Amino acid sequence: MHKDENGKIIYSPSDLMKFMESSFITWMDRYCLELKPTEDPLLKVLQRKGIEHESNYLNTLKLQGKNVIEIFQGDKEFESAINSYEATKKAISEGTEIVYQAYLSSDNKDGSKFAGYADFLFKVDGDSKLGSYHYEPRDTKLALTTKPYFLIQLCAYAEMLETIQGVLPKCVHVVLGNGEIKSFSTDAYFSYYKRLKNTFLQQQANFNPYVAPELMGFENYGGWADYVEKKLEKEDHVSLVADIRKKQIKELKKSGITTLTQLAESTLTNVPNIPLNTFLTLKKQALLQLQSRRDEKIAYEIKNPSKGGLALLPPASINDVWFDIEGYPLVNGGLEYLFGVVEVDLIHKDGLAYKDWWAHDTQQEEQALQEFVTWVYDRWQNDPTMHIYHYGNYEVTALKRLMGRYGKCEEQIDNLLRSHVFIDLYKVVRNSLLVGEPGYSLKNVEHLYPFERLTPIIKATDSVVDYDRWLELKDGIDQQSSEILKGIRSYNEDDCKSTKYLCDWLRKLQAKESIAYSVNTEDSKEADLDDGETDKKKEIPKKQAADLAQKLLASLEISKDLDNEQKTLMQLMAYLLEFHKREEKPMSWMYYERRDMTEEELIEDIDCLGGLERINNYEYRFDAAQDTTLENNNRCYCVDGVSPDRMEVTLEVLDLEKGLARLKVSEEQQLLLPNRFSLIPVGEFVPRAGTILESIYETVQEWSNTGTLSRALEDFLRRSPRISNMHPKDIVDVISKMDNTVLCIQGPPGCGKTSKAAHAIIELIRCGKVVGITSNSHKAIDHLIYKVMETTKKSKASFDAVKIQPKSKQFHLLESVGVKQKKEIKEIFTSPAKSNNKPNDFKLIGGTAWAFSNEVAKDKLDYLFVDEAGQVPIANLFGMARSTKNIVLLGDQMQLSQPIKGSHPGESGKSCLEYFLQEHKTIPKNLGVFLDKTFRLHPDICKFISSAIYEGCLEPDDSTANRKIVLSWQDNNLITKDSGILFIPVVHENKTQSSDEEVAMIEKLISILLRSEFKGSNEQKGRPISLGDILIVAPYNKQVRKIEKVIQGARVGSVDKFQGQEAPIVIVSMCTSNGNDAPRGLEFILSKNRLNVAISRAQVLAIVVGNPGLADTSCKTVEQMELVNLFSRILDLSNG
Repeated sequence: MHKDENGKIIYSPSDLMKFMESSFITWMDRYCLELKPTEDPLLKVLQRKGIEHESNYLNTLKLQGKNVIEIFQGDKEFESAINSYEATKKAISEGTEIVYQAYLSSDNKDGSKFAGYADFLFKVDGDSKLGSYHYEPRDTKLALTTKPYFLIQLCAYAEMLETIQGVLPKCVHVVLGNGEIKSFSTDAYFSYYKRLKNTFLQQQANFNPYVAPELMGFENYGGWADYVEKKLEKEDHVSLVADIRKKQIKELKKSGITTLTQLAESTLTNVPNIPLNTFLTLKKQALLQLQSRRDEKIAYEIKNPSKGGLALLPPASINDVWFDIEGYPLVNGGLEYLFGVVEVDLIHKDGLAYKDWWAHDTQQEEQALQEFVTWVYDRWQNDPTMHIYHYGNYEVTALKRLMGRYGKCEEQIDNLLRSHVFIDLYKVVRNSLLVGEPGYSLKNVEHLYPFERLTPIIKATDSVVDYDRWLELKDGIDQQSSEILKGIRSYNEDDCKSTKYLCDWLRKLQAKESIAYSVNTEDSKEADLDDGETDKKKEIPKKQAADLAQKLLASLEISKDLDNEQKTLMQLMAYLLEFHKREEKPMSWMYYERRDMTEEELIEDIDCLGGLERINNYEYRFDAAQDTTLENNNRCYCVDGVSPDRMEVTLEVLDLEKGLARLKVSEEQQLLLPNRFSLIPVGEFVPRAGTILESIYETVQEWSNTGTLSRALEDFLRRSPRISNMHPKDIVDVISKMDNTVLCIQGPPGCGKTSKAAHAIIELIRCGKVVGITSNSHKAIDHLIYKVMETTKKSKASFDAVKIQPKSKQFHLLESVGVKQKKEIKEIFTSPAKSNNKPNDFKLIGGTAWAFSNEVAKDKLDYLFVDEAGQVPIANLFGMARSTKNIVLLGDQMQLSQPIKGSHPGESGKSCLEYFLQEHKTIPKNLGVFLDKTFRLHPDICKFISSAIYEGCLEPDDSTANRKIVLSWQDNNLITKDSGILFIPVVHENKTQSSDEEVAMIEKLISILLRSEFKGSNEQKGRPISLGDILIVAPYNKQVRKIEKVIQGARVGSVDKFQGQEAPIVIVSMCTSNGNDAPRGLEFILSKNRLNVAISRAQVLAIVVGNPGLADTSCKTVEQMELVNLFSRILDLSNG
């Protein structure tokens, strides 16, 4: 920001980029506007490099023969901003192909102005007030990936450009440092930009030099970071207490505690909304920090010496290594660019030798992973007493992620994990010590022991900044030639050596306290939880599948006869062989990780319940201030940090308001349960995949031997259906003419996908075909079978249908329409060896992947309908494919996606629809059928859903406009729309998975609606609205329970519960105050798919209740920005 000669403030897009990081940055910039800004030498270098990149791209365009007008050519006529603006308008009005360094500006209502220089404007086709063309901005950036603030800048240029040409550019573009051009839909980010801009202008309009924004110590303060740090220290701000959370700071402030000293010396016994144990720990932590400050010596205290902690530290080995990874999270999926270790080597001066592996792209990352794991695994094989020490869980998490991403070193890493070779010293410290430091980073903890760094101490995030700087400046190609990379290498070496010194110090403390090493051998003795198949004779050994996978991958390295498509398919099949193995692992990993957590950590983990104290043999109390996603009848494990045995109990009754839990335990368990423990979830049961794996293995083995797959499976894998004239009006005809191929039908909400599929199935059976129905869940399978049988009654068709499912499953719905139940597929089909070619009596067969992957089902079906194919992994389809001639995929990739748990290489972790349709939001005509007419959504809802989700391709049926809500206006100043989408703002703070404020608002809305009427499409007059006409959707079960308690008899549930259902009115509760604090992350609470499902349950009116501050959530990635933008669009609907 700056002022012109008349004192008018001129803002630039870069001000918005700073404001996005922190409102304090732009407040300080405004405060110092009259002062001479300090020069940043790095900024000058980056500007020079940026100009070089611009110049290179400009020269490339000229060499291509493009007509480019340069606004800045050194001509005096263009020296002033006014002349530059006029020159830009002139170039645009004349239809110049490309305008370089275009000066754009727009006035704000408060008299200020936004202005800036767009690198390039490109002429594109499309009507505007200029004629049959308009312009789109294109900026050059040194970075190799698109960052959120790039798009903020481009949206600002797009808006300023709109003032000249009368239309908003449809797309904006980024030219990355490697020359790659990325294009983005303006609409996908513009609402977020507009809200950010308006909030920024509001801050500037209300600017008071004497009232600065409140500092919390958790934001990125940019160039003011050092100033903020000193200011917080001077104020003795309570945020200086190690591990304190923003929510806790706000609750402490309400109780009059704003400084570290006040907390340390507080006489309060508890603080509302902070668990008692957490408050006491924070208080003790503050006291130790205060003691360290006063004594000028780091104070520490040993805690719970008998519970884990120092007992996790094994005896030393000469072959031990100390390990640290440097990661760069600012690219898609992240990049682990440096693996560093130190080992004992008496030749070196300090007795330690440093070894490193570097990676600057994914190919090098894969190689570095393999080289590091091979090196350390061989070392362990030669010396089973050695261990790998690291500080924090980043290293192990990164290795798990990489082994899944590349499908490499999986067995080695798993063996190392099971054998407790990795030792997390952070876990040792946190379980055994309280340290009087403002944090528990390695840089803080190393004040306990004598260690001198060769490089200046920096924050962990500074290495990210330095690597980002290297990517932009490229002052050398590697760590030998680049000063920046040399600095990072030296920093990493210091971290590895400091980890070694910490290990030695802890070992001395262990000896002093007479604490013996105690390893929990439970993990290494047991296989994965629920792993394996009971009938070992029927199971294809996982090693056999793994061997085939490695054989295929090895042949890829040497094969010269295969084209790229064949290589891609071979790689995919190799990865699919181990899909289920990868999918099973995270559940057991999570158990072992939580088992070793402290009680304080389990209290903070919302999926757990920490600090239960015995009242009697069945009942336990806990601090009701903690949040948890656990519910009645959940299966849980009891952990207390001491007992190595895994004890499973049932959480029979949970009263979160009173802080009481009743457990269902046996008499033997009553004797074994400690008086104080915590509960961790057993986790979702992962069915054994032996049958599916067997089918995948045999299919891949046959392909490996013969080079052939079933035609339908091959068409699916190649994304090449052999069908012509795929028209949505002729679905039955299209399906009936399939000839050993695959068809995808995308059905947005209310488009009659199930009904159309049912009619097609009936017609196929009439023609003598045998049809299978499958999905991920029995509920989805039952729904389609039921629809088929109901439709059969109306069409007077008659055939036998059967569902394969365990006898324990409820079967009343299907039984009511004449469907038979069988426990196994073998009761329907005989095995190939015993087949007597007897015709199958059942023409319709329903079952999961386990049924249709069985060898007896091979070649038995003419058609397999896969419902909700967006939730079915391709591995399961691969296993089922041999059962059928034709595959029909039903679903919508823009609704609920598959609940994937593991990390999978390549495309092997995708669902059927994700794989088949790639990134398409609506299915292209060459791939399948898009059902483009909804019979559910009112035009006012459909307009939003269509443009925001389905690229404008979804249209409402005429009948939908006839549905009406006749509102009661008595005491109603809330519901201002009778159709469409309405946002009801409810301001709240520090709420994560429930909000009493939103519950109270929903109660008011229900009261108004129950006094109103609903008129259906074919009804002459309205009828009173009942609770049955309203769906209430919440993202978290805790909010669902709260609403159920207040509004008894209401239809309340999560998005998952209501998929496939509809009602005249839907109320969506957002619960969370800020997206950055949302349980399961921003990607869950603002998921485009989940919001689509929630809103599109409504036939006439969708009411979204939430904190408008959710739209102010800061975004770390472009993908997050797109999510917040969708929520901002919902707010815009109510504001405009």
